[in-house]
Amino acid sequence: TAVPLAAHKRAAARSTPASPPAAAAATRTATRPPASASSPTRIAASREPAKSPTKVPARPEPTRPPPRPTLPPTSPAAGTLSRDDWIRRAEQHRKSLSRQPGIRYSIQLELACELPTLEKAWSWDRPPGTMWVLATPYRGRTCFRVLWGSFRSLEEAKAAKARVPAFFTNGANRPAVVSVR
Repeated sequence: TAVPLAAHKRAAARSTPASPPAAAAATRTATRPPASASSPTRIAASREPAKSPTKVPARPEPTRPPPRPTLPPTSPAAGTLSRDDWIRRAEQHRKSLSRQPGIRYSIQLELACELPTLEKAWSWDRPPGTMWVLATPYRGRTCFRVLWGSFRSLEEAKAAKARVPAFFTNGANRPAVVSVR
């Protein structure tokens, strides 16, 4: 039995859930990715090569104190001061010390009995004004205690001993912390 063409189209339309334009729209909606996933900036960003992490700079080496001078300094002309001049200088330093009762210690660099030795030692006054002298009798003559620094405490003087001019730590010299009272 033949089914009329119009009836066949109606039967087909009832068995198909939607018309072709509606079905196509449903298909497009169902397969379209979400708007946030198709963002061009995210796609472009994901195609860039990964950057290496920034390296943390190494810690700098701790600073060290500058080396003590080892070359001879420029000194005044030898023989510029007489023994009496040095004795007067020592007396001035003694008077200055008596006006500073808090100063109790110094570092004795050497005991100088000869003027050339005293003048050479004095040429190493670093920083200038740090050295001073006190006259002292030694074996029947006037000699000079060559001192470096003025300190209130024994601990302060001991800590400063490492900074005496290098000239006084070479050879037989043995700088020593001494009481000046």
